[in-house]
Amino acid sequence: MLHRPFKMVLVDDEPEIIDILSECIQDMFPGIFEVKIFSDPVNALEYIKEEAVLIVITDVRMPHINGDHLNLKIKQLGKGVQTIILTGNQSYMTAITCFRDGANGYISKPFEMVDIQKTIQSVLETILSWEKVFEKVTHQVKEAS
Repeated sequence: MLHRPFKMVLVDDEPEIIDILSECIQDMFPGIFEVKIFSDPVNALEYIKEEAVLIVITDVRMPHINGDHLNLKIKQLGKGVQTIILTGNQSYMTAITCFRDGANGYISKPFEMVDIQKTIQSVLETILSWEKVFEKVTHQVKEAS
């Protein structure tokens, strides 16, 4: 079962962006997400490995691991984490790479908060639809027992 508040990770090496983004997400989705912020993608990945994180929003250009590579590493964990890529580098190849590696959203900087809200809402709807599937299957298994 999925537990609320859903864990969300924000990864960006620019503290002012990540702080504003965190505050806005918590205002837009009150009580829905527990937001954890990281400026270092390596630390973020370690946290994601250990915790039941459902959504990661990551910048592309960062030290140590680029966001597109972080996206791939997250997807390789096989935990069903939904990823949203933020980038100021509006490169066609970066977008294609993120798409092929399973990113669930892609937002160009500078962004409007409405773009963030729409993208998160779309990903959240996918999560909630899966939650309904899990509940239905669990109910069917209990009835069969």
